[in-house]
Amino acid sequence: MRGNCGTAEEHDISGGWTQSVSFTTEHSISIPYTCGFEGLSTSGHPLPSYWSRPDGISSDYPDAYKYQTYAHTDEYSLRFSGDASSTAQIGVLPELDETLNGKHITFYARVGYYYNSDNLIVGYMTDRYDASTFTAVRTLSISRSHSKYTIDFGEYEGDPRYIAIKSGITSSSYSLYIDDIVVYSGTVPESNLDTDNGNAGDIAIPQDISISANITAGEITIVEGELTIAEGGTLTCDDINVVGGSLTIAEGGQLICANSVPATVKKSITASTASKDGEGWYTIASPVHTDSYNYVAIGSETTVNLTADDYDMFYYDETASKWRNQKANGGAAGFTQMNAGQGYLYRNSGNELSFVGNTNQGDVSVSLTYTSGQGSLAGFNLIGNPYPHSIAKGSGQAIDHANLASGFYTITNAGAWTSCTDGDEIKANQGLLVQATAETSLTISDVNYVAAAKANNDKIQFSVKNAQY
Repeated sequence: MRGNCGTAEEHDISGGWTQSVSFTTEHSISIPYTCGFEGLSTSGHPLPSYWSRPDGISSDYPDAYKYQTYAHTDEYSLRFSGDASSTAQIGVLPELDETLNGKHITFYARVGYYYNSDNLIVGYMTDRYDASTFTAVRTLSISRSHSKYTIDFGEYEGDPRYIAIKSGITSSSYSLYIDDIVVYSGTVPESNLDTDNGNAGDIAIPQDISISANITAGEITIVEGELTIAEGGTLTCDDINVVGGSLTIAEGGQLICANSVPATVKKSITASTASKDGEGWYTIASPVHTDSYNYVAIGSETTVNLTADDYDMFYYDETASKWRNQKANGGAAGFTQMNAGQGYLYRNSGNELSFVGNTNQGDVSVSLTYTSGQGSLAGFNLIGNPYPHSIAKGSGQAIDHANLASGFYTITNAGAWTSCTDGDEIKANQGLLVQATAETSLTISDVNYVAAAKANNDKIQFSVKNAQY
């Protein structure tokens, strides 16, 4: 910066250039606001966009710090670091575009590995550059393990509207780490999520709430409580950030999301009869996967009740025209995982199933076999809907492939296969029998169901029986 004074013909630049000057432009943020500190530079002492530190105290801290152990999720967190001789450090969030009245902030925090505990003070400021305007709302004692903290700003209606976090020095030296900040309104009215809407925008959910209508939203942040997509409800959104609480998709509920999200997806099961064969059959598929794999492990935590009490579970081996048992007995090897896009024949004594993991999203590939020696059963493969929403088979639909015969088959509870027409609904968790005309790799696309013609009621000429149940 330098002086530039005078008329168009006369300019005084004798003062020369000053040293470099840095500044941040004003910017306000809307509610809900989330910050995970990811993607910042690892050089210097960075802060997220529009965050600031007051003048006259540390110009380096707090800063975004990359170290996975101290981050609650991913790799970055906000670090406070100093000693008893230093001035308390303050991190100031961007200005809110509305008052703090009725607002909450929640985040996870911990101290560094070599410390037992220290304090953080959460409050607000009327001038983000003047540390003397800081007013404390709550002092927190932070321990060595990540804990979640929620602060209510009550009826404060100050303007400007800056939330600030300050180190409370109780040790000779300290390091504190904060992650997954969410600023949100205190409650979400049930009326916002129980009727069809256009677009609800970004939503923060701080309590138990159930969706039973067609809801469209931007990014949803679950702060606390359980978000349930009930029977008949469809939630279409850009992303779901589960900071606290959980997401449950009930039987008949649907999630259409641009990203994979952690969820529990339910499947209702009616108890089979005492008969060894004939009734209580389903074709099922997993709508979730485990971590970075394309399958979910069969176990008590990931597939709740799947193998509880009396049950039978099979996949269909087209090459041998046989049903392969999940149980490792009678010479059978059994299997321990449910692959994305594969269907399974199943029944149990009446336990509701829960699939726990990250929802499948994007394309899913399934290998289909065709064994000419199997005669009229050649090419039949049992696949499954790998998504937490309905899909369809046919041109332009999720299952669209040149090497598939038209139509498909689903099983009735009595164990009979019923033919369906391309375009019919294939629900979440549902398996279906398709016929390949050649050995091929089938790509199932994440395209949600669009209503089409109704199915016929013809039956294929084989049924399911089992003498081991």
